[in-house]
Formats: sequence, C-alpha cells, structure tokens
Amino acid sequence: MLKSTRLLALGGLAAALSLPLSAGASGPPVYESLDLTLVSLNRLSLEPVKDRSAGLLPLKSKELPVSVRIYLKPTGQLDTLSNAVNRAAARIRRALAPGSRQKDALRDSRRVVQAVGLWLDTHVSLDAGAASDAVSDTASDTVSDTASDTASDAAQASRSCQDIRQEYPRVSAMLQTGQTDSDGRVLIAVALLRALKVPARVATARGGLVAQYWVAAQAPAPSRRHKHKAARSTAPRPPLGWWECMEPGIGDAEIDAWSLDASSLARLRWQPKQELQVSVVGWERAAFAEGDSQAAHAAFDASLAYGSLTDTGQAQALSAAADAVLQNLTRGASVLWVLTAQHWRMRTEGVMTAMRSVQILSPYRPDLASWGREQRGAVRASDLEAEGVWSDRPRRLRLHTDPDLQNDWDSPPPAFGMLHWYELGVRRPEDVLEAERKPGSVDGVALRADNLTPRQGWKITVTADGTTQSAGTEVGEDGHFSLPLDAALDSAACLDVTLEGPGGEGDLQRLLHWTQ
Repeated sequence: MLKSTRLLALGGLAAALSLPLSAGASGPPVYESLDLTLVSLNRLSLEPVKDRSAGLLPLKSKELPVSVRIYLKPTGQLDTLSNAVNRAAARIRRALAPGSRQKDALRDSRRVVQAVGLWLDTHVSLDAGAASDAVSDTASDTVSDTASDTASDAAQASRSCQDIRQEYPRVSAMLQTGQTDSDGRVLIAVALLRALKVPARVATARGGLVAQYWVAAQAPAPSRRHKHKAARSTAPRPPLGWWECMEPGIGDAEIDAWSLDASSLARLRWQPKQELQVSVVGWERAAFAEGDSQAAHAAFDASLAYGSLTDTGQAQALSAAADAVLQNLTRGASVLWVLTAQHWRMRTEGVMTAMRSVQILSPYRPDLASWGREQRGAVRASDLEAEGVWSDRPRRLRLHTDPDLQNDWDSPPPAFGMLHWYELGVRRPEDVLEAERKPGSVDGVALRADNLTPRQGWKITVTADGTTQSAGTEVGEDGHFSLPLDAALDSAACLDVTLEGPGGEGDLQRLLHWTQ
C-alpha cells in the first residue's frame, strides 16, 4: 500500500498545526485529523455610495426603523440589563458627557463608539484562552471541547462554530474577569453600545467577528410652510442612516454577514458518532478586477487543486480593491471577483470513525431590498460563481445533499445569511498516517486503522515537492518514525511523505498543513 502525506511550511519552520504524538502503555495513541478547505469565487457588484452627512440619533428609540430598533434589545448572551454591563456603560457615559450641556455627545454614535473603544483598551485585556475557560454549563451535547496538548494547537482558536453561546459566557461574566479574546471583545462592545442606546450588531469579516453600529443621517432642513396645504408627496422618505464597522479599515464590501443574535453565527454543523473537535484554521481572501476574470477563475482552479489560496500578480487585497473601484466609480456598478478559501480541521482522539454528516456553511450578504429605511451600502449584490471542497484525504469523503437544509434568509426578519453549503460523510480509513515537520526532521506515526497496531517495518520516504531528492526510514515497533532531513530537504517549502507497504500497491493520500 502506498500513502502520501504532503506538508507545507513557511521559511523552513515547523507547521503550526502539528498533532501530538506520544507512546502509551497499551500502544501509541494518535489524534487523527481531517483537513477541509471550502474554496469559493464570488462576483461582487459595487456601486457608488451617496453623500452621507452624519447626524444625531433620535431622542426616542421608537423613532428608529424597526430593522434598527431590534439591535437595542438584550439577548441571553448580550445581557445589557445586567449590573456589570450597566456599571461599565455608566462610566463611559460620565466620561463622554459629564455635564448636562454635553448630553448630545451620547446621541453621536461615532463619539460613543470611540469612547467604548478607549474604555475597552484600558479595562479588558486580550487573552486567547480566556473566553473558553470562562464557559460553564453550556457544553454541546454532540461536541467535547477538549484542551489542546501542544502550544501550537493552543495558539489556534478552537471554535465549535455551532453556537457561539457555547464558547463564550455572558458579557457580564467576561466583564467581571476582565479578559477575553478578540471575538469576545466584539460581544462586549456590542452589549455596551446597546446599553448606551446605540444600535449595534455582530457581523463577520476577515474570518472573525466584528461590531457594526448605526450612524444616523443628518435630518433635512425643515421646509417653509405654505398657505395652501400641499398635496401629500408619494416620493420615498429619505433614509435614516446606515451601518458602519467599529473596526477601522474594514469597509462595507468586507462584511460577509450579520446576525440578530450572536448565537446565529454558525458556520459548521455536524452529527458525529464520536467526540469531535473542529478548529477554524484560517481564512484567506483575494480580489481581482473586473477585467481579470480569466485570472480569477484560474486562481480558483489552482486553489481548489492545492487546498490553499493560490493567486497571481493580478490579485489584490479586497479592502484596497474595493476602495479603488469606489473612488473611480461615478455611475452604474462595477465588478470585483472575490476568491475565498476557508480552512477547517476536524480532529478526534483515536481513529476518526465514519460519520454523517458534516455541513460546511459559508456566509454571504444577500441582495435584498432595504429592510425598513436603511441607506444601502456599496455592495449591490454578491453572486456565487464557483465553489468546491478540497480535502487532504479525498477518498475519505462522500458528498451529500440535504433538501431539508433551509436558507436562513427565506423568512424575515433576516438573521444570518448562508449562501451555500456542503454536506460531507467520512469513510473509515485503512491506515492512520500522521506526520509533524520539525526543524531537521519529520516525525510521525503509522498505524493500522481498525486496531491501531503499528505498521512496523513499513517504509517512510520524504521527497521534496517538484524534485528528486529524497530520504527514507522504516516505522518502528511502536508505530513511530523519525526521519532526519538534510539541508536541501529541510529548506524545501513542501514535502511529500510516502508510506509504502510490503505489497507496494498504490493508494495516494495527500495531507496539506499550512501556517498562517
């Protein structure tokens, strides 16, 4: 039997997602993993944004559109009525408007957002593991949130992606600890803004959570009264405002989706038959101009073939490309091709048994009429051009279709958009081959999948990608192997690890590790 594992590292450094391999009393245990990448190519239509003059929020929240007013309400996680949130909001309120003549500052949403950001910088510290440590009594019935055994795994934010309420405590609890990660900080910011009467909501951008807040449009000057009552105008009323991102540098084109409640931000669903840990490994994105359609499609084909974003000289950052288009756009609409690669890792302790099913969902911004009287942003529409799933072990996967999986945008009010999904089943493997690239060596384990017995004596060969240089060794009696690398192999960006059995029959399997 022949199996091949492909590893990718940057600058000769060890891959960031290496798996812990250690010998035990009854044999070498193994953490088996399956890497998935969802590659999509979207056609993004942009149109110029009308001149916007910001004003003050209305004195009464009921004067806001219904589609905006809902983003002032508390939720189970955004507990804006709790004492901790109200105490923090009161401190921000006193710092922003200490006197009665300064109360209008509390109606200027941009000034409130700036004050909230300054308060968070001094009162909430960023800690990658703080949010998950604070979660209690919210474990999923189908997922075990196990701790990582290595520092490299701990550096990756492990996300169940099924329900954020299972990963983060209430905002009041995070305020009491004073520590959280970047996504937890977004939840705190949204809760504080709502407590300060500024509509705010959770959104996704660049693979993480961001906060959006409502900016009220400047009220038009009152018209003169005429002696004769004018006929009622049938023209639409002017928009009352628009949404802006709290994170500087993120424009309207980079917001993928938004939610009424943070619990709606699910990006992966599964029904495993064993304990499963899922991590969001990375999120890559590149934009191509309207005239670079051929290059965008070629980059999509290459990314789907290799499992990581493969762009060309025409590729640009989405924010820069969108800004350039909008600055030069005077009328009509222009198009950007947006290439996205979302990386997932499914991991189990022991052999990953067959399961049905894993549903990978990708967020989007649908082309809907404005809900209420909101001013439209720069994004006119986002249409899916092509998509596909890459896996390090394609022979392990079965694609399914689920007619019962409904689009979350089918019924108002819109909560979270899901443009497309894949439903995957996992086949049982014949062998378990896991490898870790270290400086100067490749270490790993080769086991038989059904009983985890070592593949003792089987040959391990490492070959540099695109070259004929190679080195080999044999699997030891405990199933582990350690293969030293010479200078040429150690400096190679990609390595192919081959497991060859006595029969020599071929069954090619490629595993792609990447670093962020």
